[in-house]
Amino acid sequence: MTDFCIQIHTDRAPDLDLAAVREACALLAQDKNLVKCFTVIEKGCVDHFNIMFKTEQPRAFWDVLSMALFKCGTHGAALRNAAIIMCEGTCGWDDYRLLHHYDPAQNLDPAPTCQSRSV
Repeated sequence: MTDFCIQIHTDRAPDLDLAAVREACALLAQDKNLVKCFTVIEKGCVDHFNIMFKTEQPRAFWDVLSMALFKCGTHGAALRNAAIIMCEGTCGWDDYRLLHHYDPAQNLDPAPTCQSRSV
Protein backbone atom coordinates (compact mmCIF):
# COMPACT_ATOMS: atom_id res chain seq x y z
CA MET A 1 0.00 0.00 0.00
CA THR A 2 1.32 3.47 -0.86
CA ASP A 3 0.30 6.66 0.92
CA PHE A 4 -0.14 9.92 -1.00
CA CYS A 5 -0.29 13.28 0.74
CA ILE A 6 -1.62 16.47 -0.81
CA GLN A 7 -0.67 19.36 1.42
CA ILE A 8 -2.63 22.50 0.53
CA HIS A 9 -1.24 25.81 1.78
CA THR A 10 -4.37 27.90 2.06
CA ASP A 11 -2.49 31.18 2.38
CA ARG A 12 -1.16 30.68 -1.15
CA ALA A 13 -4.65 30.42 -2.70
CA PRO A 14 -7.13 32.51 -0.70
CA ASP A 15 -9.79 32.25 -3.43
CA LEU A 16 -9.56 28.45 -3.72
CA ASP A 17 -12.88 26.74 -3.03
CA LEU A 18 -11.68 24.27 -0.41
CA ALA A 19 -15.07 22.58 -0.16
CA ALA A 20 -14.94 21.86 -3.89
CA VAL A 21 -11.43 20.41 -3.57
CA ARG A 22 -12.52 18.17 -0.68
CA GLU A 23 -15.54 17.09 -2.71
CA ALA A 24 -13.36 16.28 -5.74
CA CYS A 25 -11.05 14.21 -3.52
CA ALA A 26 -14.00 12.40 -1.94
CA LEU A 27 -15.26 11.63 -5.43
CA LEU A 28 -11.85 10.14 -6.35
CA ALA A 29 -11.96 8.06 -3.18
CA GLN A 30 -15.21 6.42 -4.26
CA ASP A 31 -13.21 4.26 -6.68
CA LYS A 32 -12.48 1.44 -4.22
CA ASN A 33 -10.44 -0.42 -6.85
CA LEU A 34 -7.99 2.46 -6.84
CA VAL A 35 -8.32 4.10 -3.39
CA LYS A 36 -8.27 1.98 -0.24
CA CYS A 37 -8.44 4.82 2.30
CA PHE A 38 -9.08 8.58 2.22
CA THR A 39 -8.67 11.11 5.04
CA VAL A 40 -8.57 14.89 5.43
CA ILE A 41 -6.31 16.04 8.29
CA GLU A 42 -6.74 19.57 9.58
CA LYS A 43 -5.51 19.19 13.17
CA GLY A 44 -4.87 22.68 14.48
CA CYS A 45 -3.20 23.91 11.30
CA VAL A 46 -4.21 27.39 10.26
CA ASP A 47 -2.23 27.72 7.04
CA HIS A 48 -2.41 24.22 5.55
CA PHE A 49 -4.15 20.87 5.67
CA ASN A 50 -3.38 17.40 4.34
CA ILE A 51 -5.47 15.14 2.17
CA MET A 52 -4.30 11.53 2.43
CA PHE A 53 -4.97 8.60 0.12
CA LYS A 54 -3.86 4.96 0.30
CA THR A 55 -3.58 2.94 -2.89
CA GLU A 56 -2.17 -0.34 -4.16
CA GLN A 57 -1.75 1.20 -7.62
CA PRO A 58 0.44 4.28 -7.14
CA ARG A 59 1.12 4.99 -10.82
CA ALA A 60 -2.53 4.67 -11.84
CA PHE A 61 -3.61 6.76 -8.86
CA TRP A 62 -1.08 9.50 -9.65
CA ASP A 63 -2.34 9.65 -13.24
CA VAL A 64 -5.97 9.98 -12.09
CA LEU A 65 -5.15 12.43 -9.30
CA SER A 66 -3.11 14.77 -11.46
CA MET A 67 -5.78 14.79 -14.17
CA ALA A 68 -8.75 15.22 -11.82
CA LEU A 69 -7.28 17.92 -9.60
CA PHE A 70 -4.27 19.64 -11.09
CA LYS A 71 -5.30 19.75 -14.73
CA CYS A 72 -8.87 20.70 -13.85
CA GLY A 73 -10.06 24.04 -15.19
CA THR A 74 -12.07 24.78 -12.03
CA HIS A 75 -9.34 24.73 -9.39
CA GLY A 76 -6.25 23.31 -11.11
CA ALA A 77 -4.27 26.55 -11.37
CA ALA A 78 -4.94 27.51 -7.75
CA LEU A 79 -3.95 24.03 -6.54
CA ARG A 80 -0.76 24.06 -8.60
CA ASN A 81 0.16 27.33 -6.87
CA ALA A 82 -0.75 26.17 -3.36
CA ALA A 83 -0.05 22.44 -3.06
CA ILE A 84 2.75 20.03 -2.36
CA ILE A 85 2.19 16.38 -3.32
CA MET A 86 4.26 13.54 -1.94
CA CYS A 87 4.00 9.79 -1.88
CA GLU A 88 5.82 7.12 0.03
CA GLY A 89 8.85 5.54 -1.57
CA THR A 90 10.04 1.96 -1.29
CA CYS A 91 10.97 2.57 2.38
CA GLY A 92 7.79 4.41 3.35
CA TRP A 93 8.13 8.10 4.22
CA ASP A 94 11.89 7.67 4.78
CA ASP A 95 12.41 7.99 1.02
CA TYR A 96 9.25 9.82 -0.04
CA ARG A 97 8.84 11.14 -3.58
CA LEU A 98 8.11 14.81 -4.16
CA LEU A 99 5.71 14.77 -7.10
CA HIS A 100 4.60 18.41 -7.14
CA HIS A 101 5.62 21.57 -5.32
CA TYR A 102 4.13 25.02 -5.63
CA ASP A 103 7.72 26.35 -5.81
CA PRO A 104 8.94 25.49 -9.32
CA ALA A 105 12.56 25.71 -8.11
CA GLN A 106 12.07 22.49 -6.10
CA ASN A 107 13.46 19.34 -7.71
CA LEU A 108 10.73 16.77 -8.28
CA ASP A 109 11.09 13.01 -8.17
CA PRO A 110 9.93 10.69 -10.95
CA ALA A 111 6.32 9.52 -10.80
CA PRO A 112 5.71 6.37 -8.77
CA THR A 113 6.10 3.05 -10.47
CA CYS A 114 3.36 0.52 -11.09
CA GLN A 115 4.39 -1.44 -8.03
CA SER A 116 3.32 -0.61 -4.50
CA ARG A 117 5.91 -0.91 -1.76
CA SER A 118 6.03 -4.03 0.36
CA VAL A 119 4.55 -3.87 3.83
